[in-house]
Order: sequence, then C-alpha cells, then structure tokens
Amino acid sequence: MGSAAGERTDISNIGLYSQASWNALAPYVSVTGGARYDYHSIYGGQVSGRVGVVSNPTRPLHLKLLYGSAFKAPSPLLLYGVPFSIGDIVGNPNLKPQRVDTVEVQATLEPFKDLLFSTGLAYSRLLNQAEFVQQGFNSIARNLGALEALSWESSVRASYQKWILGYTTFELPVVTRSLGQTGYAADLVGQGNVIYPSHILRVGISGRVPRLPFKVTFEVVQVGSRRASDMNILDNAGSYSLSPYALLDASLATVGLELLRHRETVILLKGRNLLSDPTPDPGFAGVDYPRLPLSVMLQLRQEL
Repeated sequence: MGSAAGERTDISNIGLYSQASWNALAPYVSVTGGARYDYHSIYGGQVSGRVGVVSNPTRPLHLKLLYGSAFKAPSPLLLYGVPFSIGDIVGNPNLKPQRVDTVEVQATLEPFKDLLFSTGLAYSRLLNQAEFVQQGFNSIARNLGALEALSWESSVRASYQKWILGYTTFELPVVTRSLGQTGYAADLVGQGNVIYPSHILRVGISGRVPRLPFKVTFEVVQVGSRRASDMNILDNAGSYSLSPYALLDASLATVGLELLRHRETVILLKGRNLLSDPTPDPGFAGVDYPRLPLSVMLQLRQEL
C-alpha cells in the first residue's frame, strides 16, 4: 500500500489458531475453547481466544454461555490514506488496534417440534474505538475511547410441516461510550448511543404455493429512531435523531426446479423497500445517507 507519493508500506499479519473440545459430560455440559496468536508487522504479537459452554439438561431446553476476544488492526486506508479531494480520508499512522471482549448467554426452548423460543443477552466492550473526526475539509480516524454495548435479542419461530414458516425477532441494544476527551465536542455529542437504532423488530412469513414449485416470502422490519453520527451532530451544532421507519420486503423463488437433470435451478425475484420509505440512515461529513427507493432484483442460480 502506498502511504504517500513515491513511498510504499508493506503490511503483513501471520496468525496461528488452535481449538479443543471436551464432551465427557454431554449432553449436560460440553466445552469448546480456542486460542489465536497474531503477529502483525506494525503491532507485534496479539493474543485472543474464545470459550463456549453448552448444556442440554432436558430435551426441549438448550443453554449456551460464550466468551470471546478479538483483535482488529486498522485498515491500510485509515493508516496511510492520502486524500485526493474534499471529504477523503487522511491517514493516521498513530492509530492503535481495536480490541473487543464479548460475553453472551442464550436459552432456547422447543416445547414442540414446530415451535421454537429463543432469548439471549450479549455484552461487549470495545477498547481503542476508532472514529472519524473532521480535520479541515477531510476526515481522519482517531482512537477516541471505549464503547460498551448490552443487547437483548429474542425470537419466536413456528412452522407447519414444510409448507409455512413464520418468525418474529426483537433486538434491543443499549450502548454507552467513553469518548476519552472533554470540552465542547464531548459535551455536545455526549456518551449516549449514536447510529445504533433504539430497537429492531422483524416479522416474516414464508410458504410454498400449493401445486406450484414456488416459495413466497414477506418480511416487515420496523427500526426505531437513531441519533446522528458524531460528525453530523457537530456539524449541526446540536444533537438530533432520525425518525423510525418500516420496510417491507418480498420475494418469489422457485423450489425443486431442474433445468439441468439432477441439478437444482433457483430463479429468485426479490423486492426491497416496497413501500419506498424515504427515511435516511445516519451518515458523515454533514450528510445523512438517502435510503434506496423501491428496488427489484432478478437472480438466476444454477447448480453444476
């Protein structure tokens, strides 16, 4: 990657991963653990790992406890980017790598063959969070502090044989941040959640068309309000939120079609944002991203 005109910077990352499992007390307790060592040409040795404990104390109940950590080096663009026009990214070679630790607990209950309930909590702590800040007419990434996120996700799935499947999922994230700075900008943006929606609700149903080789799917997604990005809050000289919105998607796909003998052919017709909801998504550089209007996609997939 070129860091400036006439200069070149080579970046390498070598990783070594190992994993072990213990199932002596299955199905009551099963344990899986793994460790990873990365040697990055800029950041040196980095160790991360994961461990998972799974239990099935009774037939309809499954319990899961997970812990994992990860290391992520900044991309070459964030480290050595050279702006060519207004709004481009300026490289910051002093960026530190981001590290995240996550703990997750989940319970799944299947009282009947065609009915499944699931609920879970996940907590993540991100250190050395990299965020874009304005530098003149361009943007530069800086390590601005830490982020803590607690999310609750629950779902219900029900089906009738192979003909109909319905589901509902609900996600509730709670995010707090430590910006690692004081002053006007920190007071204006605050430590609350930005960009993340207050909640996400999905309701969907899919089913086979009787006597025809087609499957029809409908999904409604309701997304709660979202605060603007830090950069846009600063440009606006005040905090503001984007409105909640709802999307309707639908698809029609072939099932069991074989244009080639014993090779499945799938023809998929998919529509996104069928109600043409215009609500934008949080953006940067003073602009919130417009949502794509109603769009239709036709796809052909052939097994060879």
